Amino acid sequence: MYELPSAQLIDALTRSTTCRERDVLRCRTVVRRLSQDLPVFDSTWIDALVQSGKLSPFQAEMLQAGRSDQLRLADMLLIDLLSNEQYHRCYLARSANRQQFFRVEEFPEDQIPAAQAVTRLLEAAYHPGLEKPAPQYLARETSLYVITPFQQGLTARDLLIRQGRFTPEFLSLVAGFLRERLSQYARTGFVHGDIRPGNLFLGCSGSLFLLNGGVRPEAQPRWTLQTRLPFESYDHFAPEILHTGKWTHESDLYAAGCLLWQLACGRPAWFSVDPLFKINAHVEQRIPDVRELAPETDEQTTRLISQWTSPDPRLRTVSTTPQRSASARSLTSPQLISRSVRQHAIARNSFPISRHDQAKTVALGSSAAVCLAFLMWQAVGVVAASSWTEWKTIPVISSLNRQTSTPAELKEDPDQLRPLPAPQEDGTLVLEPGIRYRADDVSVVGPLLVSVQKPVETEGQPAPGLLKAEVVVTGSPWRLWGTDIRLQDILITNENPGSTAASGKKRAGETESPALCVCQSMNLHVERTVFRHSADKDSQNQPGENEVKGIAWRPIARMEPHQGVIRFVNCHFSQATTGLYIAGESRQIRFENCLMTGPHELVRFAENQKSSTLPGITLDQTTVRDAQSVVLVDLPVIPEQTSVKLDLDVTNCVFDLNEAQASLVRFLSPDDPSRSIQSINVLGQNALLGKNNALVSWTRSRQYPARVIATEGIVEGLLSYEIQFPGAAESRPEASELTSYDGPRWNSLAPGVQTAEWQVETENLFR
Repeated sequence: MYELPSAQLIDALTRSTTCRERDVLRCRTVVRRLSQDLPVFDSTWIDALVQSGKLSPFQAEMLQAGRSDQLRLADMLLIDLLSNEQYHRCYLARSANRQQFFRVEEFPEDQIPAAQAVTRLLEAAYHPGLEKPAPQYLARETSLYVITPFQQGLTARDLLIRQGRFTPEFLSLVAGFLRERLSQYARTGFVHGDIRPGNLFLGCSGSLFLLNGGVRPEAQPRWTLQTRLPFESYDHFAPEILHTGKWTHESDLYAAGCLLWQLACGRPAWFSVDPLFKINAHVEQRIPDVRELAPETDEQTTRLISQWTSPDPRLRTVSTTPQRSASARSLTSPQLISRSVRQHAIARNSFPISRHDQAKTVALGSSAAVCLAFLMWQAVGVVAASSWTEWKTIPVISSLNRQTSTPAELKEDPDQLRPLPAPQEDGTLVLEPGIRYRADDVSVVGPLLVSVQKPVETEGQPAPGLLKAEVVVTGSPWRLWGTDIRLQDILITNENPGSTAASGKKRAGETESPALCVCQSMNLHVERTVFRHSADKDSQNQPGENEVKGIAWRPIARMEPHQGVIRFVNCHFSQATTGLYIAGESRQIRFENCLMTGPHELVRFAENQKSSTLPGITLDQTTVRDAQSVVLVDLPVIPEQTSVKLDLDVTNCVFDLNEAQASLVRFLSPDDPSRSIQSINVLGQNALLGKNNALVSWTRSRQYPARVIATEGIVEGLLSYEIQFPGAAESRPEASELTSYDGPRWNSLAPGVQTAEWQVETENLFR
């Protein structure tokens, strides 16, 4: 025997939940299993109700703590705690009388009584800037509650945690939504006051909402150091609030800019558990350029973030970005948002299961079982009269059993791109040699290895030469995430613009990718990989047009002693404007037996490197041909102190650059950066530099000619030489070897790349 539930428990369940005494008694089997021969208490009955789906864990915790009265709010019952922040909580609630769910936000009383805040909010409830339908407001004890109808979906904060940073397409949609909504706020004089990831809601239907609009300015009309804010709010704190203490439209713009930056980069601009540190950072520093961590962010969104995060509030309202087309956005935004949210949304079983839902589930399961049995009976033909089955069966069912020819739609199209397979549990992604794959995002927890299946020997015959697997970039870059990323025997290319369609038009929804591959990791190792950019010759001749990086890399976290190592072995960068784009702090970069044939540079450092000392670059048996420079450093703002330092270690390399003003190192800055360069050191052995090429130069932009500048530093082992190649750069890689070299040697090999060591069949690579 076991004890029945107490009358106090039955009364608490009846008043504060949807459970009744009959629901409790139906859990006797579960109680018997939980208790076995031990005494049964009310807590055992509560655990049984949770296991039976009648109560949520949140309701059980409140009942066991003796706070059942707090589960009822007016005519609503609190079901679950969706989020629990400092000074802010969010609940899932349902009506006590009908099957209707609500989202309830709780704000603590701060500067004015909750009842007074409710009065002021009710007066502004029908403001044109508010989301429709208008929220309901309720005051209880020392808290203010904001009640809105519940919709399936996620906040941007939850999506960041479950999915990671937003893709450029997703980020562009959010930026367009925020721009339109903030423009509406400006026209109507409405101030939201609390724009942050927890208040940006993305519904499963593809809709976007800003939650809790106007609550913060009414409940806390003036900010002081004693004002209680959620910790997340300090990541979007406008610097002028420290002096004025008021929430304004300009502070909304600043918060929206910080929000877009966080969605693009996957984290706030500054790490700290101290709110005062974050306030001080917003006041004394400017938000970094978003392309430091997200180089694939489009130009419009980048300018919008830079404008909204300006320290001067007057500059935030000046429009510098053209208005996006609402009709074009509406065609894709619901589908894109809905697909992403549904993959990470809260499961339906998070809600308490009602008897109606149980009956519906049983009915659906029974119907599915009957339909499945009928289909199997028809398809397999389990009928006694076999002759009737053979001659009388529906033709479609018969064709499933006796199909002798392959339909046209099932035949494999050699030009069709295969989807990438999913990585294995150990982070290994194995591709088939000679197969063309469509570039899809790959993210793993831990190291990631992308390689090609090795050929095997058959009947004593040697294995055939290893072919590469081709990954084709048709729209967005091929994005890879992992702690350590290794690429082996891959050909990464993009669709030739002229071959996409006979009319010369691109496929719908596809745009030119800013990079062939984007990697976010602690370390990067690439072997026997080709980065080939296919572009129209007309666009290649225009400066600033069709700039596509071969591979862009950024760190996955703050730099540690064992991180930031980037290595390329036996790789070829063909016609990519930039071979390697570094967007973040790195420690060491190394190229071994590599070839770069492109219009611009082999390595480019983003404009906001945290450290003034650039990472050491080692080049061994590497050829850079028909480029403007080997290394390009962006310096949009000239530092006041002499700080920039770069060390190059070059051995048996060939640098034949394509301009009279071309140089080994080039700086991109608005003014002459000579006074900011501490030293440029080139230490090596038997490295050849074209006769018309200089060591260091600078230019304002790619459209301006470069100018040679003098810097401090040490130069050893760099020879000025008249370089002659046997063929053009656009032909086979062997045309970039110095086959007739008769100058000084460091070893038995001639300077420059040695393609024979690549161990690949180039006939299958360059078509």
